[in-house]
Amino acid sequence: MSSTTVNALTNLLLNNMPTLNPAGKNWAIFELHFISTVQGKGKWGHFNGSTPCPALTNTTVSLISNMEDWLKDKASACNMLLSKVPDSITLKL
Repeated sequence: MSSTTVNALTNLLLNNMPTLNPAGKNWAIFELHFISTVQGKGKWGHFNGSTPCPALTNTTVSLISNMEDWLKDKASACNMLLSKVPDSITLKL
């Protein structure tokens, strides 16, 4: 399966994921869909801490590139969450 097909599939999953109800009434189904979608995008480690930011012990181009990639992935993971929670909850994060 090509990476384009995988990206299209995971984007479809994100689009079909329910938005969290402001009162949290659909938390169980939201959590199930959210975790599954974020894992499918390879970004779950940014939520559970298993993908820590690379340590910059020196400033080699490789380490800087790794950190830039990590920050981009973290922003993507956060965007997935923020796109599916109400603004009233987003402001509390």
